[in-house]
Amino acid sequence: MEDQDKKRLAQLLLRQKRRIRAPALLRAWEENGVGVTLLTDEDHEALVLWLRAHWSKSHQAVTDIGAHLAAICAAENLMIIMNVWDWDKAVAVLVPTEDLLRTQQGLRQIYPDGFLVADQRLRSGLLVDFDDHTASAEVSVIGPRQEA
Repeated sequence: MEDQDKKRLAQLLLRQKRRIRAPALLRAWEENGVGVTLLTDEDHEALVLWLRAHWSKSHQAVTDIGAHLAAICAAENLMIIMNVWDWDKAVAVLVPTEDLLRTQQGLRQIYPDGFLVADQRLRSGLLVDFDDHTASAEVSVIGPRQEA
């Protein structure tokens, strides 16, 4: 098997894993009263490339992520959100900004380990890593905008 064939097979397997995981995530959002839309495979792959290019390991410990979410969501209609770890296999969805801000208390239930939220045009994002033992989280701002 040629390298290009191996890469294509690996890509197809990752897409299949995301399809298998999608229904459970869609149900979790639905239980919080929010309808979300799955990202296309192509948009998901663009998101992962953007994350790898812009993510740094600088974190800020916080107990309330609300102000950070509001800053990232400012003036955006749709946001991308996905599990914080294993970006290639994580299911990414589009969620209306208003619904995301309204349900921020439920995000820890939907994404127990944390989540990444980014604007739909991939200009900036926020990575939230929940602490397993406390109510706090570590936050990393991603992309060229360094506000929040």
